[in-house]
Amino acid sequence: MNTSNIYKVVILGAVGSLLFASPAEAQSPAPPPGGGSSTAELEDALTRLDPSQVKANSPRGDLDILLKHWDDPRSEQRLEQLSNAGPRDYGEGVKTFYGYAYVALLKVQATKQCHSFLQGKETPKEKLEAIRQVYATNPPKKSSDLHRMLIQTAAEVGGAEAMDLVVPMGVVLGEVCDYVKKYPEEAVAYARRIGPESLSYRGFSCGLTSIGNADVVALFQDWLLEDAEGKYVGGLVEAFARMPGAKQRLLELLHDSRPAVVREAAGWLRQWFSDRESQDAVRALIERRKQAGAPQDEISYYEAVVGQIGARMAEKKGQP
Repeated sequence: MNTSNIYKVVILGAVGSLLFASPAEAQSPAPPPGGGSSTAELEDALTRLDPSQVKANSPRGDLDILLKHWDDPRSEQRLEQLSNAGPRDYGEGVKTFYGYAYVALLKVQATKQCHSFLQGKETPKEKLEAIRQVYATNPPKKSSDLHRMLIQTAAEVGGAEAMDLVVPMGVVLGEVCDYVKKYPEEAVAYARRIGPESLSYRGFSCGLTSIGNADVVALFQDWLLEDAEGKYVGGLVEAFARMPGAKQRLLELLHDSRPAVVREAAGWLRQWFSDRESQDAVRALIERRKQAGAPQDEISYYEAVVGQIGARMAEKKGQP
């Protein structure tokens, strides 16, 4: 797959129109595909985008055309002129046309950088190694367009081999989650190698819980048993709550010897499984904790959970 095709596969669906995008969407760092379009299209856009004629509220559709022609020097030159032709925002982060032109300029510059790193690299292995070299020598800021482009490209050309790049450095939760789901065996192996701290990686926990197979369940159970300090209890119990068979696992965790685990499990039962079985299980828990001499604040918490489950059951019963 050549560099141009990489951009088309990785990025084509990610570039939202600046004409219709919200400010947040327009700032989403995803580079456009280069080449393959009519030069006349660019010429017409350049004519319409005369820096002396545009206004703060000018339509933004032509900026997409300059993005598409990122490899034409005139696109970057005109975007630089436009971004400096007036104030870039109205205040409170609301962008003007000049602000959107600046966003487009950064995307074009980042796309050129990404292209230069991959220039002359023919195989997926060579491309992935080139990206690794960037991060080994001069890593871009995680907030930059270039960073997201490189990680997206690594995921596309490297597949599961790029796990060590995509998981810890991915920016968009959904992208990382979808990537992890594509490679369940490799994802579990990576998680075992890194340990429970990997759950802090953006989107990784989502991917693992979406896989939700026996290997993932066993992994989380091992981590929970090994977590003597309770450092990862909250994240692990939440992970159990988001996987298939969640209710039964949460009910089982009510019998854990660690109060922190039990408290989290009771909270998730209240959140998602407000029924008679959950309520009775928490009532039985209260009796066990009283017999064990648990402090009153702990007992009060579980009594509140019982009441909240009851209130939700009554609410559901009253619904048509």
